Amino acid sequence: MLVRLKRPAVSVATVMATLLLICAARAGAQQVPQVLVVGPLDDYGALIAGLWKGFQSGGFTDTSRIHLDVRNARSADEAKAAIGAGIDAGPKVIVTIFGPSTQAASAATTQIPIVFCPVADPVASKFAASNDAPGGNLTGVASTDAEASRRRLAAFRQVLPRLKRLAVLFDSGFPPDRVQIANFEQIAPSSGIAIVSRSVDDESATVAALNALGPNDADAVLILKESMLRHAGDAIGC
Repeated sequence: MLVRLKRPAVSVATVMATLLLICAARAGAQQVPQVLVVGPLDDYGALIAGLWKGFQSGGFTDTSRIHLDVRNARSADEAKAAIGAGIDAGPKVIVTIFGPSTQAASAATTQIPIVFCPVADPVASKFAASNDAPGGNLTGVASTDAEASRRRLAAFRQVLPRLKRLAVLFDSGFPPDRVQIANFEQIAPSSGIAIVSRSVDDESATVAALNALGPNDADAVLILKESMLRHAGDAIGC
């Protein structure tokens, strides 16, 4: 039942639609497939709308045939509780947002297909055996592959056509961040962008690094770790 992603850029919603089509065929036309969605959804409302579009493009033109059980979970403990309760309702697929929810789902079931979106490095996090053949019941999108880094740079250049220097704040103790910064440093020169890397170990260091950046140091800033991004945004009033 697992759809293995050889290209991490494949739409998560399209993958789920494929899984649901299989589940629906096995369950029979009378049963409405249920999808459990768990993660920190406060700032990701557009994701749910994207899921519906993905279902439609994947073959579910009649979205009344799908039931989304959406559970907001801001922490690992909340995710564990939400997934435990959600599994009791019998979902056909579990969608997890970010690593903590994925970890909780992985620990809760080895039978229900899990689609994560995204996890920085599924292989390093031991969610997948490899990018080409994840194995088990998990699949999804990795955000640290070179193509994802290339798309991020392209997005920055689209918003800021004159972008020359991009400050990237990363946690050197976090393996996915190390992979991403290496990707950026390899890809950026061909894009005409200089990477200004700053290693930050915690939220306080992130705020300090932002405050230390002068107008001549960078044209834009990218913070790789979500928890540090949220804290920095709150600290500087973004």
